[in-house]
Amino acid sequence: MSQSNESENWQGDVASEYRSVARNFSAESENRIHDLDVAQKFGFEGGLVPGAAVFGHMTHPLIETMGDGWAKGHRGEVRFLKPAYDGDELVIRHMVSGDDHLVRCFARGETLLAELRTGPWHEPPEAAPDAGEGEGSERPEIRWDNIHVGEPFGAFEWQPSVVENAEFAAQVADDLDIYAVGQSASVAEGARTGQGSDDRLQFSRSEKLPKRREAALVHPHGWLNIANRALTRRYLLPAWMHVGSDFRLHQPIRVGDSVDVRAVPTNKWRRKGHEFLDLTLAFVVAGAVAMEIRHTAIFKIAARD
Repeated sequence: MSQSNESENWQGDVASEYRSVARNFSAESENRIHDLDVAQKFGFEGGLVPGAAVFGHMTHPLIETMGDGWAKGHRGEVRFLKPAYDGDELVIRHMVSGDDHLVRCFARGETLLAELRTGPWHEPPEAAPDAGEGEGSERPEIRWDNIHVGEPFGAFEWQPSVVENAEFAAQVADDLDIYAVGQSASVAEGARTGQGSDDRLQFSRSEKLPKRREAALVHPHGWLNIANRALTRRYLLPAWMHVGSDFRLHQPIRVGDSVDVRAVPTNKWRRKGHEFLDLTLAFVVAGAVAMEIRHTAIFKIAARD
């Protein structure tokens, strides 16, 4: 896929415009970049809304259009260009060109906050990273010299619950039925085909047979939230920023799945006083890679002059 800075040349139609409100539910978290006073010391207007949450808002039109079909056989990249603040009205524009999609998030007038590009991907996943040794009882504070590129982190199990998934959805004000408990397969199909809510009936009007039901899709907000968790399980990070993610979606992750989370740092670099890292992750379900993510963060933010 093309890089986000080529989006000015995007040739496609605006399929929809969606509005939501950003909320900073992380103001009291360990990452102090979400705190008003700390963020202002780094030159921001206020505490930053997590990038994973902004991404969650941006995926609403994709799931509304494609249902859980988007979570299989697609790849994408999201780049966070400007921060979102608590109370910002987000204007999310979804553009389509053939099988490719571009989602842009604006706030505070026409300030472009983030871009998400996605399209089909049918290549097999790469081998999951090996699991390293388990994390120690005390996490070291992250530093340039204790990030060892190519050295895997200890794997951990994530089993998304109904309550956790409801929280992922609620934090981005997303009420699509596909994230609800026991949603029927026809609801997901209705999202893909544009059929109305009558498809949610327990029995088919034509066949009078029970519709197949499957566990709810884990909200995409959760995907990147867990990628963040892989990093913060390893290190203490006093103030850091998630600046982008690339991902490959091979199969949907559902509530109740047992997910083996593997992670390994694959790059680190310095630019304009900031210190960056790439963390490559694989989410493994029943022995198969369901999702691959390359997660990019500024782990040390440049001090203001």
